[in-house]
Amino acid sequence: MTSVLLIFLSIILFCNVNGIVVMIWEINRAASAFILAFSLLSLALLAPYIAPSLRGGVGWMIGFYFLFMGLGAAVAFQSPFVPTEAIANRVLSYGASVLVILTYCAFGFLLVRSGASGVKLMKILFVICCISSLSVLLGVLYPPWADITKSKLAAAGRYSGFFANPNELGMQGALTIVAGTLVTIRTGKVLWFSLAVLSAGVAAFYSFSKTAILLSMVVSLVMAFLIQKRGISLKNAFAIIVSAGLVLTLISFVRGAAARSESRIDLTSEQIRRLEQVNAVLFEGRIDEETTTGRTLALQEGLEMWKKSPLVGNGLTTLDRLPGFGLGPHNMFIKVLGEGGVICFALMVIAMVRLLMHALRVGSASVQAFVIGGLLVLTGAFMVSHNVLDDRNHNALMGLMYGMAAGAPVVVRRRVIVPKTAPIQPPPSYRPVPGGAVR
Repeated sequence: MTSVLLIFLSIILFCNVNGIVVMIWEINRAASAFILAFSLLSLALLAPYIAPSLRGGVGWMIGFYFLFMGLGAAVAFQSPFVPTEAIANRVLSYGASVLVILTYCAFGFLLVRSGASGVKLMKILFVICCISSLSVLLGVLYPPWADITKSKLAAAGRYSGFFANPNELGMQGALTIVAGTLVTIRTGKVLWFSLAVLSAGVAAFYSFSKTAILLSMVVSLVMAFLIQKRGISLKNAFAIIVSAGLVLTLISFVRGAAARSESRIDLTSEQIRRLEQVNAVLFEGRIDEETTTGRTLALQEGLEMWKKSPLVGNGLTTLDRLPGFGLGPHNMFIKVLGEGGVICFALMVIAMVRLLMHALRVGSASVQAFVIGGLLVLTGAFMVSHNVLDDRNHNALMGLMYGMAAGAPVVVRRRVIVPKTAPIQPPPSYRPVPGGAVR
């Protein structure tokens, strides 16, 4: 069975680079068909584990996908402005998402139930996450990489590595922290968490994704709390992270001095502007058009479109490009609300809440940490991207969370009910008093 698990780990790496494959060769439909066929083969290999992996509540998420596809397509077909081909491509892409989620759900279940070999594979999963996060250095160290990936943001100092955009790369960094926490709790060694935070720091810094920077901070603190809760000291991890940070800062200063004969880190005007916006959010509490780079306007326009059909939405692909903003809403919550209405939106939220509630009842601290951290990352991705539902790395994350939650044992807390008529039991220290004596 180890060979089967390794196959799925290789799929994870493919999922991470899928965005770039689509972006370079523009084969979204072909890529979806390939993933669909590959997932069917994978599901055939994992067939015995599909049924038990459903106990984590993945059925709610699958139900949401089918409702969103069916209802969204039905509404969109009624509009003369939505091309039939666009609707078909989106249905195909979401269909592939369902199979990817089911595949990783079965894989996550098997991962938790595999004992020592499962821990080894969790380490490999962590290494793959690190490689994906550190892929941002491809653009930093090899500038032609931007031409290969057709990245328009590299010139402004925002790199995306294996991913289609810097925000996705930044989200991967936050997910690396979650994967590092999973291995740290399983092994009791904080080195994994240290490497995870460092990888995420590099990804967040060079992607210059404001959401990724803020999310990585939040995820790091939450995961550190859960690790400490397990009695694992983070003193060594803190020392490693600080030391490595100082070394990286020193290298940056030396590199800057060699290039300009002065000791300062070279930042573009775009990078400086984004750091100032992060500072405004953290220390001034400002969330407006400036600090969100115009995203608030997109949210407002998306909500206005939703108001036209609040119950069933406007149909698939109708929010791909907002007329006033010129781009998509950059928010998956708004996209689902605008295209599928309140019905689809409510089912999606219920699916996520049920996963969290199930995870809080399992007896595995590592699985709890993975699900809590994974939901934080997924929520962050929903806030900055309107393509999350068919991004393969996020499909894999959804499936892993549901599958691992299903594979972990559930702690049943039973209440002991004492009948009112039950006799009062004397304390253990009670000794009968001899007849006639006074006690």
